[in-house]
Amino acid sequence: MYSPKIAEELIPEIYRISKSKGKPMTHVVNEIIGNALYSKERKNQKKGETAHAIATLNSGIGKPKSAEVG
Repeated sequence: MYSPKIAEELIPEIYRISKSKGKPMTHVVNEIIGNALYSKERKNQKKGETAHAIATLNSGIGKPKSAEVG
């Protein structure tokens, strides 16, 4: 399994966070990466939902409305 190297300049901050949380650095890094990926996924999902809503609304523009019975 490929294990990417963490940039040296990030290590001191990761170390400080791990000490303040009382967690190993690997747990802190996994938490940070997991949160970033989840956040990005949610943003992309919301963009997709917005695009779908706009497309749905636009698909009705210019079409005659059906006659209402009542």
